[in-house]
Amino acid sequence: MSILDLFQKGGWIMWPLLIFSIVTWALAFEKIYGLSRFKMELSNIIDQLKKLVSENKLHEAKGVCLNLNPILSAPLSAVLDKKENKTHWESKVQREFDKSSLGLKKFLWVIATIGSASPFLGLFGTVSGIISSFESMSSAGRGGFNVIAGGLSEALITTAAGIIVAVMALFIFNYLSNEVIKLKVEFKSKLEELVELVE
Repeated sequence: MSILDLFQKGGWIMWPLLIFSIVTWALAFEKIYGLSRFKMELSNIIDQLKKLVSENKLHEAKGVCLNLNPILSAPLSAVLDKKENKTHWESKVQREFDKSSLGLKKFLWVIATIGSASPFLGLFGTVSGIISSFESMSSAGRGGFNVIAGGLSEALITTAAGIIVAVMALFIFNYLSNEVIKLKVEFKSKLEELVELVE
């Protein structure tokens, strides 16, 4: 039996599960690409800013930040915009870093929601399949495996599909969450290095 046959036997519940799967993989590739690009830009820009700051070229350093991704540029601009009041300056840097941290986690909640909702959607398909089996028995006026086979098949297929989509989404979510945590630690470390140099 082919995957297409299983999909058709699973009933209409298979369509939202397919959409969940496509959305999960699309967001996964988008996040992997975005995080890897952010990491590369972070490494390059920090080296460039350190060089400019060490040469006391703060104006040029601020100009460089204007062309960056806002998630990256906002905290860096806050570091370069040194205030007389050190407490206010450090607070602003921390606020911008916190905002950027939220930006790095963008769309992860969607993957987490899919991971949580998919088993329930599969369970709904299970209930739908069982109801279909009882309707078949009622229409036929008798029991037997041949009568209820279609409904049971739909129930088992949707259950399995829901679990597969959920496990896939959970794995992707955990992987991306770990990558975001590591990137946040690296980003904060780089910011602290730049703060020390500006001071």
